[in-house]
Amino acid sequence: MDNTRPLILISNDDGYDYEGIQELIKIAQTFADVAVVCPHRHQSGKSGAITITRPLKTNVISNTPQLTIITVDGTPADCVKLALDKLVTGRQPDLMLSGINHGYNAGIYSNYSGTMGAAREAVVHGVPAIAISHENLQRELHLGPQLRQLIEKIIRWGLESPPPKGVCLNINLPSDAEQPVQGIRQTVSTIGRWTREYEHRVSPFGEDYYWLVGEFHPDNPDDDRTDIYWLKRRWATITPLRIDPTADVTLDINTLQ
Repeated sequence: MDNTRPLILISNDDGYDYEGIQELIKIAQTFADVAVVCPHRHQSGKSGAITITRPLKTNVISNTPQLTIITVDGTPADCVKLALDKLVTGRQPDLMLSGINHGYNAGIYSNYSGTMGAAREAVVHGVPAIAISHENLQRELHLGPQLRQLIEKIIRWGLESPPPKGVCLNINLPSDAEQPVQGIRQTVSTIGRWTREYEHRVSPFGEDYYWLVGEFHPDNPDDDRTDIYWLKRRWATITPLRIDPTADVTLDINTLQ
C-alpha cells in the first residue's frame, strides 16, 4: 500500500456480497488505500461477540497495494481483531468504517448490532471508527447523489477530525431514493423496549419454534434529542457512543463495609 495515502479499514455485519459494503469501498477508495476484512456471511445481531471455540478461516478476494479484501468465517468483532493483529500489518489504519449496514442501527438497536460491534472493537484498539447504517433492509442499496456526497463528507471529516479517543460514531441515513434527506443532526440514542418479540410457529413436522419479530416502543417518542425522532422526520443522525460503559453515578456502599 502507498504510505503517502491514508489507510481505511472497512468491515460490516452483512457480509461482502451485500451492496452496502461494496458502495462504501468505492467511495472510500477516492480518499485512501482500503483494507476490507469482513464476515463470509450475514452476522447481524452479533454485537461484540468473538469466536473462541474454533479456529477462524480466511479467504483472500483481492490483494493489491490499493485494495485488500479478505473475508473471515467469524463475527464482525473477530474481523477487526484479526485485521489489526495479523491481516493488516505494517500500518495502523487512520480510520475504520463499519457498514454501510442494511437497516437502521438507531437507539438501543446499537447494543445488538454487529456493525457497531466492529466499530467499537476498532476504537478499543485505538483506531477512530464510524459506523454507517441505511434505512433500506433489502439486499440492494440505492444511494442517490445526496447520500453519496454526505458519505464523502463523513469520510473526509473522519480522516481530518477523528472522533475523540474512546468514542465511536453511530450514523444512520434515511433513504434518498424518493425524497431528499433534510440534513444531519447530532442526537442521543433512543431508549425503549420491544414487545411481542417472538412469534410462535409450528414446522411442517409439528415442531414448535419461535421467530424473532418484535415491535419497538420508545420511552419518549416526542423527545427531539433522539435519533429515531429525527430519522422519522427524514434527517440523518450522528450519535457519539462511548466505549467505557461506566455509569456516572455515585453509589452508597457504606452498608457493604
